[in-house]
Amino acid sequence: METFQERRSVARTTHLTLIRLKEVIRICGLSRSSVYEAIKTGQFPRPVAIGGRARAWIRHEVENWMGQKIRQTRGASTAAKGSDNNVAIKLPQSRPRG
Repeated sequence: METFQERRSVARTTHLTLIRLKEVIRICGLSRSSVYEAIKTGQFPRPVAIGGRARAWIRHEVENWMGQKIRQTRGASTAAKGSDNNVAIKLPQSRPRG
């Protein structure tokens, strides 16, 4: 189990951004039903409760899932390019609502 100090450390080193389902669908390309099916089978990050019935995803968890899918699809050739096996992904910036 994660300690308070570990969670605090993660919060300091990672810029945490919560994104709603519409944004999750936009950046990862899955349909709504595919997102929830993948959550059900443990293959996609679970959302966090943000109040009432509202849920949101932690952006870096969704981005990490995308990187994992890229590495699985492209295999060892992608993993061999970086010493830490991370895949840099350029995502479009969210547009402000208005």
